[in-house]
Amino acid sequence: AQSIGEPGTQLTMRTFHSGGAAAVSERASIEAATDGSFEVRQAKVVVDPQGRAVVAGSQARLAIFDAYGRLQAMESIPYGARILAGEEVDGAASGSVTAGERIAEWDPYNHVIVAERNGRVMFKDLIQKLTYREDRDETSGATRRVVIDWTGVPGSAQVLSKAKVRLSSLKPSLAIVDEEGEILTDGDGVDVRSLLSVGAMILVEDGDEVREGEVIARMPRESATSTDITGGLPRLEALFNVHGSKEASRAIIARLDGRIRFGLVRGNNRRIIIEPDDPAEEPVEYTVPKDRHISVAEGGFIKKGDFLIDGDPAPQDILDVYGEEEGQRRLARYLIDESHKVYRAQGVEINDKHIEVIVRQMLRKVRIIDPGDTPLLEDERVDRGVLADINKEVVAAGGRPAEGHPVVRRYFDEMRRDTSSFIAEASFVETQRVLTRAAAEGEVDELLGLKENVVVGRLIPAGTGLVSRQILRDAARKDREIEEEYAARRRENSRKIEAKREARQAFAPTESQGEDRLESGNA
Repeated sequence: AQSIGEPGTQLTMRTFHSGGAAAVSERASIEAATDGSFEVRQAKVVVDPQGRAVVAGSQARLAIFDAYGRLQAMESIPYGARILAGEEVDGAASGSVTAGERIAEWDPYNHVIVAERNGRVMFKDLIQKLTYREDRDETSGATRRVVIDWTGVPGSAQVLSKAKVRLSSLKPSLAIVDEEGEILTDGDGVDVRSLLSVGAMILVEDGDEVREGEVIARMPRESATSTDITGGLPRLEALFNVHGSKEASRAIIARLDGRIRFGLVRGNNRRIIIEPDDPAEEPVEYTVPKDRHISVAEGGFIKKGDFLIDGDPAPQDILDVYGEEEGQRRLARYLIDESHKVYRAQGVEINDKHIEVIVRQMLRKVRIIDPGDTPLLEDERVDRGVLADINKEVVAAGGRPAEGHPVVRRYFDEMRRDTSSFIAEASFVETQRVLTRAAAEGEVDELLGLKENVVVGRLIPAGTGLVSRQILRDAARKDREIEEEYAARRRENSRKIEAKREARQAFAPTESQGEDRLESGNA
């Protein structure tokens, strides 16, 4: 708590000293840290009319290497990002860079849609006053088209009857067609067609000639991140309380590999269906608000873990998609990186280990999905250690162990209630209520956890002296073992000597026995 709180205090003070002005900071470029090279992966690259390479894929990754060819970083870059270094060859961008050189940049405030092929623009399901409206800029006098929500529009029934389409089947989009009006396809055979979300601004006219890489539409991003105390600390609270992000900016992660298909519209939501290539697997359906920008194209292939919708992923989604081991690793890395963004924005450095302690506590619980032969109940939450001990006893008795799935606990809301120690719980909040309940119920605190031992003043096995103290304890234990071994040997030697002495005395003749033998010999 102190390790996290002290930098947080510094962050607060620094903000107050600067007057509390909220500075909006959205990362909009990537620069090379050292001399080396780069390449764009998992996305097609096209060349715009100005000769610049433009990323035309939603899952693009930028791999940066040092001068010896070793991978230094793997960055995500958004659709429509411009590649400023290297050159484009056969739909791929790569090249050498120097330290400090800007490799890529993009619009931090808008999602852009670019033409992926040379051709003509065709409006699909774009009907004036139903799926889009025309706004006139009073300053410039220019007219712009903005996609609107077509559900509940007055007079929509008459318009739809004329167009002979159903309201639920409308999919406003921009397609690129050839001279015959046929929709062009990309290298994978997918139609070059960009779906438009509510709020998207159309920058071209129906039938306009466009070149690949040219921006044909854009949509404002959901929100910009405030880097001062008004945006930073609430972001930390949302992260560690597992709110992750608001629904309006929450990312949707693909749970399996497959092809994208858009279903019918239901109310204010779209349906996105992933149809797996493996017939043994079931399709997965997602519901997305119509005003969210969709990063994938219909018919395109998506891999497990890719984002259907850009944004901040929910921590529990990361665990569910990647499984226990890989999910925990990715979740820890995500929480650490997001926390660093808040602190580093104000120049405050914090060691990873402090955040890792919190992440470890957040992942201590598992939810029982199959109780097996154990006394646990389905959906019950237990500590990993408790589950391991119970399973060990059941397996030793020949029973079937329980199975659990990791869950993410809210650090501030749930963890203090999950503890078995009333001392630890009372030290956090609602001290009077907790102590009153403990006294009324006669609770007993076994002092098994770290916090309750600190509260009562007991020494704990932690801190910078832990290793040296452990070495000293091990040395003292070995000295005692050696001394006990020498003492046991001395006792054993003494016992043997005494036994030999008794044996000699038993066989040695006494004085009277010697005289009798002498007389018998004389006789």
